[in-house]
Amino acid sequence: IDKLISGSQIGSDPHDALINYKVNFNNLVIYNDRLGVLGNKGVYKQVQQTMNNLSVHYAFTRAETSKKTDSLQNNFRFVLIAVSLLLILSVILLSLFLSKLLTKDITELNKRMLAYITSKFKEDENTADTFTPTITEINHLNTHFILLKKNLKSTLSNLEVSNADLIKQSETQQSLYQELQVKSGELESQKEELRTI
Repeated sequence: IDKLISGSQIGSDPHDALINYKVNFNNLVIYNDRLGVLGNKGVYKQVQQTMNNLSVHYAFTRAETSKKTDSLQNNFRFVLIAVSLLLILSVILLSLFLSKLLTKDITELNKRMLAYITSKFKEDENTADTFTPTITEINHLNTHFILLKKNLKSTLSNLEVSNADLIKQSETQQSLYQELQVKSGELESQKEELRTI
């Protein structure tokens, strides 16, 4: 370019254009060196190095967050399983407790009925009826059971009295029958005597 400038006439348009071109070209070379587009130094190199550092840092951060996420997911699974097991255990214990609570009165009433039946419907007069169920329906059953015992006791008492009366009547009829047998024997003997006469 310098040869072209020296061979051109000073002040002419081509000379001014060549000088302008040289200045702009030199500025381009300076900017190119500063940017470092083709070299190992300059802004371009710094940007590339910063981008590489950011990529490494991003990869490290992503790996760490992935580890933390996996750890948190494992912890969450563990907590979820533990809470589920606790809930299942709680439900089982609660159901056992409630079943015992709800069947306690039924079991007691069943024992009392069985004891009454095995005693051949004889109630111990010395034993007080202190059973008071906590459930309304069981209380109604207990009340009906007590009423049934009273009616059965009354019926059994009436049957015993009727049985005693029947035994007395049977004994009376037995003695009458024996008397009739004796009289019948006497009549037979009288009949035989009359026949012989």
